[in-house]
Amino acid sequence: MEVSQVPGGRSVATEPATLRVLVVEDEPKVAEALRRGLEGEAYEVSLAHTVEAALRHVDCGAFDVILLDLMLPDGDGLDLLSTLRARHVDTPVLVLTARDALDDRVAGLDSGADDYLVKPFAFEEVLARIRALLRRPSLGEPMRLTAADLEMDLATRQVTRSSRVIDLTSREFELLHYLLRHEGRIVSRSMLAQRIWRDSARSTTLDNVIDVHIARVRRKIDVTGATKLIHTIRGVGFTLRAEAAPC
Repeated sequence: MEVSQVPGGRSVATEPATLRVLVVEDEPKVAEALRRGLEGEAYEVSLAHTVEAALRHVDCGAFDVILLDLMLPDGDGLDLLSTLRARHVDTPVLVLTARDALDDRVAGLDSGADDYLVKPFAFEEVLARIRALLRRPSLGEPMRLTAADLEMDLATRQVTRSSRVIDLTSREFELLHYLLRHEGRIVSRSMLAQRIWRDSARSTTLDNVIDVHIARVRRKIDVTGATKLIHTIRGVGFTLRAEAAPC
């Protein structure tokens, strides 16, 4: 967890921007290639070569995505997947396997996998599948988010404030969704660059783009006379909450 200083010298804890991936793969060359590639995209990668090691990793920390081979030396990846789901671990799981039969695909998805990719695969497709998984709402996330009189319906992608429908672009919707999910917490530009723009190489240009989008969402959400919801924390980032921002 990162600790940031807000004006006035107060320290606040913020969510780390780096996304964590657990790669469960017993073939050293494949595991190492995935690790190098993912770290090159600014993901934090942990490797596990067995079912036992994978369970230890999951017990010791949370991951944003799990890449799972099915043929492991001490057990079947599907059994591991079933164990994780029985423990209510809802981390998105992308199965990477040589098993390409239809029955194998169906068994993988029925066991709780979120996606299934057959070896050999292109690394670019792995990245695209990961990005798609990260865009999905988590299993435990409610389909309707609210803050004061602001409401977001994830099923219909409709946003209203005091029953007034607000027209948002796809990017603006993603941005507001992220702020709502983290209501009351500070969201840094690094977090937005990684989670919304899928860009780990932050630049002044991207920071400007983020600021422009925040300004557009604020104009649509914080209309004259309404309680201000989106606040800028100078030098740190942004927060969405009904009360006034700290000085």
